[in-house]
Amino acid sequence: MRAAVCYLSAYQHLPAKRLAEAMDSLFGLPLSTGTVLSVLARAHDGLAGFEEQVKEHLTAAPVAHADESGVRVAGKLHWLHVMCTHLVTFYGIHTQRGRIAMNDLGVLPAFTGTLVTDALASYTVYGNSKALCGAHVLRELIAVTEDTRHDPTWATTMIQVLIEAKTAVADAVAAGQDALAADVLAGFQDRYRHAALCGIAANPYSGTGPRAKARALAERLHDRTEEYQRYMTDFSVPFENNQAERDLRMIKTQQKVSGSWRTPTGARRFARIRSYISTVRKHGVNPLTALRDLFTDGHGCCPQPAETPKQLRFAPPFAGLSTLGFDAGRFPRRRQSATGPPGSYPDRTSTGRRQRAYDSRSTTTRRPPSLLGARKIEANRNEARTRQL
Repeated sequence: MRAAVCYLSAYQHLPAKRLAEAMDSLFGLPLSTGTVLSVLARAHDGLAGFEEQVKEHLTAAPVAHADESGVRVAGKLHWLHVMCTHLVTFYGIHTQRGRIAMNDLGVLPAFTGTLVTDALASYTVYGNSKALCGAHVLRELIAVTEDTRHDPTWATTMIQVLIEAKTAVADAVAAGQDALAADVLAGFQDRYRHAALCGIAANPYSGTGPRAKARALAERLHDRTEEYQRYMTDFSVPFENNQAERDLRMIKTQQKVSGSWRTPTGARRFARIRSYISTVRKHGVNPLTALRDLFTDGHGCCPQPAETPKQLRFAPPFAGLSTLGFDAGRFPRRRQSATGPPGSYPDRTSTGRRQRAYDSRSTTTRRPPSLLGARKIEANRNEARTRQL
């Protein structure tokens, strides 16, 4: 029962009152909201050791992702911070967004690997090296191309460079290589630098007042070149920060379903339980089973770390490029079917169904008609004979 309460609260995002009604309707267990809150409090306390293990895992990880998003707690704006890898997730609630909150949560100050983030300035002091999200800058570049007041050629060129470099890195990883050829890498870096300089020249700054967004973007691309090109030189670093954004997405769903949290204590309880659920799901463990084990054993356990698989480092490129005339469909690689030859379509997708339909038309064997179809064919033949007579 306690595992089901935590599952419905932190995974299905039900508020306490609706959760109590659901338990009564589904299992015939009438619960009060006070009982629900006490169960969540017990789970939160039991996961204290798990949270420490997650923090230790993250501080020792060679590559980690971080992001933040605004949430409402007790009627005021708070910030939900996430730091994660492909194996573990940590959520933290704080009243601040920047460096004060990051230091108080206690993960980023001890981190020594490569940190993948957006361009928020607060992240610049953490980690031995940084990598900036390519998907974020692609969205900004697309916005520049839609502004006709200035020449957007530089932004289009930058988009081409980033996507072509990403594809080249993915091909090199698929071929078992650990670095791009020196001349190929130099070519991408020269084109990148030229596009950034053209962007600065195309958006002059008078020296007074705020800079235009296109100008600020071009300057950031120029000043933080190494961070934007990290994925070209280090194959363990992904092109985008999608891991952190995916982990944040369900928290935004919580806001839509249940609204804001009434107290900071309730928000912190949710964050820790959700961290546990997100982590066990990354290891293929059923969340309900993991929560049941939590109440059985009295504490959650953090799965053992493993090497980052190469196939998780490169996702399909940014889908919004179709608005610029780029053929984004040629970049993603086909997923291999579990039953078909390499490169074949998976059976359980609409693309797979279309492919099977095409294959069935190209074969000489035909599926026998149904009984209704056979009767219709026979009726048409009889009608034709009658007309001839």
